[in-house]
Amino acid sequence: MFGSRGESTLGEVLRAAADNASRQLPTSLERYFLHSRASDLPFFAWGLAGPSGSSEVTRPGMAWGGLSLAPAAILGLVGLAVAFRRAARHAVWLVVVLGGLALPVLGAPSARRFLIFDLGWCALAALGLSWLLQVRPFAWLGRGTRQLLVVVIPGAICAWSFSTVLVLWRALPWQHAHLPFAESGFGDGRACPGCVELGRRWAHDLGKRTVVVVVDTDIERENPTSPGGILLYGKLAARVAGRPEAFLDFYSLLRGFEVEHPFVRHLYDRNRSDAPRVLSAVIELQQPTAIAWDFVEPTQWEQELVRQLVAAGGLRQPLTAPPIETLAHPRPRGGIRVFTPWAQRAQALEALARHLGPPRAPEPPCVALTRLSTETAQGLVLALSDPRPAGERVGRPRWAVGSWTTVLPALDAPPVAFPVWEAVAITSRGESPGVMVLGRDGLVTEVATADGSRKTTRSGIRPPVGPSCAARAGHAWWVVDPIAGTVQADPPPAWPLPQGPWIGVAALGENRLVLAGADQRLRVVDLPSGHLLADFAAVIPPSRRHRFAECSPLAAGNDWIAALDPLRSRLHLSADNGRPLGSFDLAQLLGVPGDLASAIGASNDHLAIGVANTVQTFALGSRAGCR
Repeated sequence: MFGSRGESTLGEVLRAAADNASRQLPTSLERYFLHSRASDLPFFAWGLAGPSGSSEVTRPGMAWGGLSLAPAAILGLVGLAVAFRRAARHAVWLVVVLGGLALPVLGAPSARRFLIFDLGWCALAALGLSWLLQVRPFAWLGRGTRQLLVVVIPGAICAWSFSTVLVLWRALPWQHAHLPFAESGFGDGRACPGCVELGRRWAHDLGKRTVVVVVDTDIERENPTSPGGILLYGKLAARVAGRPEAFLDFYSLLRGFEVEHPFVRHLYDRNRSDAPRVLSAVIELQQPTAIAWDFVEPTQWEQELVRQLVAAGGLRQPLTAPPIETLAHPRPRGGIRVFTPWAQRAQALEALARHLGPPRAPEPPCVALTRLSTETAQGLVLALSDPRPAGERVGRPRWAVGSWTTVLPALDAPPVAFPVWEAVAITSRGESPGVMVLGRDGLVTEVATADGSRKTTRSGIRPPVGPSCAARAGHAWWVVDPIAGTVQADPPPAWPLPQGPWIGVAALGENRLVLAGADQRLRVVDLPSGHLLADFAAVIPPSRRHRFAECSPLAAGNDWIAALDPLRSRLHLSADNGRPLGSFDLAQLLGVPGDLASAIGASNDHLAIGVANTVQTFALGSRAGCR
């Protein structure tokens, strides 16, 4: 938008306005008159629309066209011609139309910004209809007939408009979709009919004295403004049933607070309690007949929890809810519901506690973490790596940082901005100084440190790649899918890829790979041979930070492995042979709320933690009294 790019003089502001208007005027007119009326409805079973493809106003069917219906658009054009011929008489409507058009043209088109323009255009349409009824052949009609047409024609347009809106709304897909006549640019005119239906079903369950615990990681759908995710509808359902405390969000319980923008509601003190104990207390107060654990789009970590709950006496059922996914990511085949009878509640909560692992270490850690520095990055830290080749990693690292669209080959280097859809992994460029960045879209960008030049190629990895789901080891990219539990490699190895419920990955030196499983185990794989070097129990937490299908953040140094728990604000360390090295409270370690931790990186005996837009570096050392 003009006026927001650092203009310092009136001339710069005017030039910015002209440049923006030249770009947005064609788009604004096209979206109001020609297309984007119902972009998520390319086909209807009733034959109301033509074949799929780009919307065009010439196609038959109410789904095609812009925000304005064709009769109103045509009558408005007639009225515009009449208003220009008698500008003095109709100046007020010309001002309204031009002023209303300035809102989307000087900014960006959206349905809300067309409201004033729409008012003026409707006035011009009325003027156009009035003029048409005074010229031939309508002038030959009697006065009473023309008066009747003044009522009938607008009434017919209104009836058709109402029918169009109603039918297009009923034809919306169950999942996240754009509202007809409400979306024309920003992507915020969205709805989730499936969320509404699921909320109604929860209201029915809560009315039968059932406690509902929702386990869902689709954080993008949970945007409170567009469309307002399933948690919002679940809370409304609980209030309708008169039991607001009987609807619980599992991941809010893990964090100890829930966010209701702009407020944060603290649920309990994490230094004194944890999620299983709080959940047990809530259930005892409610005295329900059963607990319904609803996994809307289960990840591998959640599917393992399902197995644990079933083994504890729960009854597994399909969650009979409409599909409500929001992203083009491979999705689970359907939701899962586990019913835990009241008599089995203790066993279910014990299974939950075992799957989560202890909230804190039972004894002091054998590793000491010493803070070395706190440095500022450009944007949210999403990926961390030591960009030096393995043979040159001596002394303190100069971390390379990846963010949404910015890469820092080193924290003290100038930022390099380039088209990348979220940097999910970053590593050394090899022999030449620089970095290689794997984006969410599967593209690999090589950035040279010397001149900032870059080269982008497409990898053999199927996108999208989730945050913390990629690592580079053995001259190959390794990517896990926490939904399907599979692993990809580019280039693929000569041996079969390991099978397992994978939800995390990290490089352990040049030729070893660490795979984290939802079964709370870490595996170390020798890359030249594919042999399993180690298989041991560890705390593998779930991740729910920015995206659906996130992996558990891992990092590996010389002979140690770190796992970040961003929900419970913990850091777990293990030796590469499986010996636990300790667990750390991130709030105490970082000096800021541990929930802000967004990424971890490792190099030799150094650990880096991304905290919002800063990188904190720690040195690992042995604590006295430990082996």
